[in-house]
Amino acid sequence: MSKLEEPLSKSEVLKICKFLNSLIESKGLKVHYPYTISFLQEDELRKLNLRDIVEVDEGLYVSSRGLIILRKDFLPNVAIKKLIMGILAITSILNFGKIDMNFVKSLSDELFDKVLVYLYSAT
Repeated sequence: MSKLEEPLSKSEVLKICKFLNSLIESKGLKVHYPYTISFLQEDELRKLNLRDIVEVDEGLYVSSRGLIILRKDFLPNVAIKKLIMGILAITSILNFGKIDMNFVKSLSDELFDKVLVYLYSAT
């Protein structure tokens, strides 16, 4: 299998994290600093020790320590959505003590377009 490019650049990931954290804080929620975000190929994911890592959605794994792992083969728009979900899953753990999938899914749906506009608007 050939090496895949990461679907998002480091600057895009950083921009998404900063913007999303500001949106989360504006809702009165605590955010986790810092995040560690990795894009891995499917075969690399199978080799992971998933002892304290939870699969939140297909190809998206998180730990309460701020680790977010995404499959590398996602298209950029899907990777953005999964990254948002990963950050919100960690936010849910930090604020509610567990991953509340209703919170993660509804807030990620609400924030997805805002993140896209922020990320790709001319500044």
